[in-house]
Amino acid sequence: MKSQGKNNQSLNSSLLVLLIGVLANLSFLIETTQASPYAEKNNPKLPKELISTENNSETESNSSQLEFKSTIPRWRRVRLVHNLEEYQVTVDSLVFSPNNRILISGSASNNPRMKFFSVETGKQLTEFSAHPTGILALAVSPDGNTLVSSGEDPGINFWDLRTGEFKFTLVEHSSSVTSLAISPDNQVLVSGSLDGIRVWRLDYHPQRPLYTLANRNNPVTAMVINSNGYLLASGNMEGKVQFWNLTEGTFISEFAPHQEDITGMAFSPDGNNLITASGDRTIKIWDLASGRLLTTLVGHRGAIRTIALHPDGRTLASGGDDGIILWDIDRGEVLTRLRSHQNWVQSLAFSADGEYLASGGFDATVKIWQSTLPASTSKPADSSE
Repeated sequence: MKSQGKNNQSLNSSLLVLLIGVLANLSFLIETTQASPYAEKNNPKLPKELISTENNSETESNSSQLEFKSTIPRWRRVRLVHNLEEYQVTVDSLVFSPNNRILISGSASNNPRMKFFSVETGKQLTEFSAHPTGILALAVSPDGNTLVSSGEDPGINFWDLRTGEFKFTLVEHSSSVTSLAISPDNQVLVSGSLDGIRVWRLDYHPQRPLYTLANRNNPVTAMVINSNGYLLASGNMEGKVQFWNLTEGTFISEFAPHQEDITGMAFSPDGNNLITASGDRTIKIWDLASGRLLTTLVGHRGAIRTIALHPDGRTLASGGDDGIILWDIDRGEVLTRLRSHQNWVQSLAFSADGEYLASGGFDATVKIWQSTLPASTSKPADSSE
């Protein structure tokens, strides 16, 4: 990544001290006992294509060993594989199943549906109302065992991907739950809301959060957990990024990289860099060890509403009022622009194998994209839309 000169914004020294040590495991000792007031009803089984029939530990291991060594990013040329016009409202959230076969989407409040699509055929497999209001966030655990959803209501719903059964609902927030993140070791779920952040244990059925991090005066708009498993970054409406120690449930530091709300965040696969996106039309890439700004990506003409980082750690997709931009973040260059959506792009997701990009928009459509360049390509190609 290219440095763009001096930057007067830096991470606090307390973060640098924390990053020196590597904590091997999350160790939480607080028990939770309060029962959830939400009844487990109106949640049918997930489609059989989604249910894991493989050895999950083996699948997780194989996934972590995927290598992306192409010197030229594949996503210079992209084709639209499926145009899924199955909604009547904004598509706010997207996630691929661990086996890359199913795309799961969630929609806005006036038609809050969770829908499941076959990536191969584009056909809808099933749909149901997972929340009484809009679905704002979806997450799948790294081991492929659990699907989690949240929305404009305060509840967080869980499904067991090994059986397809609904498991339980967690209720602790008093406002919309806008973001979800699961730790790499599958032990911890973090939920971000307009009333702050809650940290939950997932190795048993929790009823109350382990920690409450940010409070009502600090509404959360985006979150991401570092690959080390204990560092959480959250973004808020004021353009600030805050760092939290998940092991101790403590605040570390904060800085203000943007002039408007943080709309997307991602850590690089090695955990060394943080990517932040904002309604101020910029994307910034930060070196955590030094606190230095490495690159600022400028290309959107309107607000950036979402980002997704490819598993190669080099290709970034950003979506906003003017469509999708695919970036080579090492070079700070635009690879291509995709303008198929008729309105702003609200959600993006790459599949775990890096083969597909999904996008959802205010135009009530879901689109699945694929690179037309082979993984072994050695020459850059002209971009296409």
